[in-house]
Amino acid sequence: MNDRPAPLSVRELSINRTTMDVERHLEVSLKAIVGPDYASQSYVIGVSGGVDSMVLATAMSKLIPQAHLIFAHYNHAVRSDADADEQIVAQLAIQNKIQFETAKAVRQTRHVGEEQLRIQRYAFLNDVVEHHGFDFLMTAHHAEDQLETFLMRLIRGTGVEGLKGMLPLEGRLLRPLLTLPKSSLVEYANEYLIRYREDETNFNERYFRNRVRAQCLPVFYQLASHFGGKDRFLERFSKLTNEFAEISSLRTVEINQLFELMCVQTPFWIRCENKKFLELEQAIQARLLRLIYKRLQISHSPSRDQLASIVADLNDGKVSMDCPLSLSVRESCGHLFFQSKRMSRSHLEFRTTESSVTCDVLGFRAQIESGVGKECEWRTFKPGDRWEGRKLSDVLLDRKIPLPERRILPLLTKKDSREVLWFLSERNERVRVQECQFLFSCWS
Repeated sequence: MNDRPAPLSVRELSINRTTMDVERHLEVSLKAIVGPDYASQSYVIGVSGGVDSMVLATAMSKLIPQAHLIFAHYNHAVRSDADADEQIVAQLAIQNKIQFETAKAVRQTRHVGEEQLRIQRYAFLNDVVEHHGFDFLMTAHHAEDQLETFLMRLIRGTGVEGLKGMLPLEGRLLRPLLTLPKSSLVEYANEYLIRYREDETNFNERYFRNRVRAQCLPVFYQLASHFGGKDRFLERFSKLTNEFAEISSLRTVEINQLFELMCVQTPFWIRCENKKFLELEQAIQARLLRLIYKRLQISHSPSRDQLASIVADLNDGKVSMDCPLSLSVRESCGHLFFQSKRMSRSHLEFRTTESSVTCDVLGFRAQIESGVGKECEWRTFKPGDRWEGRKLSDVLLDRKIPLPERRILPLLTKKDSREVLWFLSERNERVRVQECQFLFSCWS
């Protein structure tokens, strides 16, 4: 990275002055995204030392009270001159009387990919937000960044979810400059003589984003010159990503509604009736599976090819399989059970009084009239349990109770015994249960 003032000769775009006014654009964006009280919110700004983030930090320091801002810089220690990036951000923070937070990675001894660097950087930035209890994490992604991200996803393979690009607000991550071209940021740096650093790794085509920037974007801009120019192209592209975002949002609402109609989620698994699942179009099955991955909090999202493979197997009648990314599918009694890991019952706790029993994890509630004494205990199924002289497992199988539900079925038994005195929907002359609720059962 080379330390330098903004080059005064840069005038790449000819656009409306309102768009070029970074502070005005930022103010309008914050009102639209955060709300009219945006100035009372608090922001951690990720500042790399490059022109984009240095301009964002400067403009925000003019709009937001100093106490509501933190400049945060993560030193990846990838380049020998990386410390100079940290120093220029620190100087900007001192100049504007803004709190500065920084961290430095262990010196990298081998090549580190783009994704790993991004994970490290955002882990630090989110830690800063958490530590100080601030409202938002803000980055300086602009219109060209959005275009690069769109093309990268398109080339790798994506659906509507990917084509919506980056959103202005995702959780607490705020991107207020997504519709602003980079040239406006450079213009602002020129006008206010903001010092920034040029990162030579931005020109290293070993990185996929840099190859897209160097090889793809110029072609689009050249073709756009016949249809209103680069400015108009970026403006139309911004509207296109907004449309994809709206479509994606509607699809998300629809698939969540379908999930609520078809699926039951427990702390152990997600259950769906096999017949109803197979009646769906395969494209809808894939979307529902993606949501199931998300609901099970599996850390990585499956690719379209992985989802297509699972859908094909399910439609071919393969209903017991271990899927990519730690998802397992099992079929029992006409229901599909999706699990992210082996079911554990170690944390199940039954709380009892003289007249009631509850197990919050199972959604189990029962009012007891009589027949439960100190010699009894509430628990879940164990191999060898017996009901009226028969193996309980055979009784449950006869009644088509799915295997995963058998394992969490609330039972009343004699202490240190396999004799079952009561279970859901069954009666025993010695035990009277007035009313009962079991949220996760498909047969009660």
